[in-house]
Amino acid sequence: DSSEEFGKHKGLGLISGKVVAFDKSKMDMDDHKVPHVGWNYVKKKQMLNINNNLDPMKKFNDEEYFYFVHSYHVNPSNKDVIAGVCEYGYKFPCILNKDGLYATQFHPEKSGKVGLKMIENFIELI
Repeated sequence: DSSEEFGKHKGLGLISGKVVAFDKSKMDMDDHKVPHVGWNYVKKKQMLNINNNLDPMKKFNDEEYFYFVHSYHVNPSNKDVIAGVCEYGYKFPCILNKDGLYATQFHPEKSGKVGLKMIENFIELI
């Protein structure tokens, strides 16, 4: 619905909630710099068609490694849309799924073979 980035801006309203800056008061700033840049694990919260066979050796069952570059994250009103979470100082949603809409906080195109497989799965899905 809205974003804190560069002031307060109205969103598209496709998924109810807000895009918020990392809460630095919840983070050990010696260990966690903002922006969050680099590889981090994504823990699956629900199975998505887009995540089938992400790795040739295993399915996306528990955790997979993706590349992040961001200072903000989504805080959806309905927690049922959260399909994956990441931890960087605290847990935050990083994959959303609602009515055929998929959103990722990480960059699949920069996430190596696993990210390319996710993009391939998305193309096959549509």
